[in-house]
Amino acid sequence: DAGVAEVTAVDFSAVVVAAMVARTRGTRPNIRWLVADATKLELAAGSFDLVFEVGLLDTVALGREAAPGLVVAQAHKALRHNGTFVSVSTQPPPFRLRLLLE
Repeated sequence: DAGVAEVTAVDFSAVVVAAMVARTRGTRPNIRWLVADATKLELAAGSFDLVFEVGLLDTVALGREAAPGLVVAQAHKALRHNGTFVSVSTQPPPFRLRLLLE
């Protein structure tokens, strides 16, 4: 919460989003929860200072071959000029580097 004014959280599962809305209602009013596909987000370009994902690239890499590249492209599209993309993983660096360079 240190200085963060607004948070947009995205998940493809309506069930998860509904549970998180209920869980954070009243305690985190600055979180906007969206049901969306991270490979084709309908967010305004250049509207975020920070995109933070945890394990998403790992997960989509197990499915469609192009999906990690689409997620990274959508993240970069959503970022403002000089914005930051943070990707957290438990996978070894050689696996992750390939996903980020595509």
